[in-house]
Amino acid sequence: MTDLREFEPAEVQAELEAGRCLLIDVRNPGEHARARIPGAVLCPLPELDPSSLPEAGGRDLILHCQSGMRSRTAFQRLRATGLKPAGHMKGGIMAWKAAGLPVEGKGGGFSLPGLPWILGGLVVIILARLIGNWAG
Repeated sequence: MTDLREFEPAEVQAELEAGRCLLIDVRNPGEHARARIPGAVLCPLPELDPSSLPEAGGRDLILHCQSGMRSRTAFQRLRATGLKPAGHMKGGIMAWKAAGLPVEGKGGGFSLPGLPWILGGLVVIILARLIGNWAG
């Protein structure tokens, strides 16, 4: 990711307010419906290609997702087609919310799609400690 620029949420907010960027949300439609950045355009990662993007009208393309992982992938995918997005938002909408920036949506609540993995990891850690204490 040699030329990936990581924008801070406040930088993205300033670019949006000045009309200098088109913010592309690469999350899935359900995530976008629950909470979205005002002005962001939904283009889910599985369907993302240059023809699926709206006309930027001379504005820079900045990508975002939930935490910054999918937007990195989207950046690389678009670069491989010859498109040159300006970069992605570091930390995704989670960082945006943490910075206290405005969010629209019907859910408003906190969404953690990785919760089963986190809980599974905790179970493994707890079991390993219990077994370790029992064995020795």
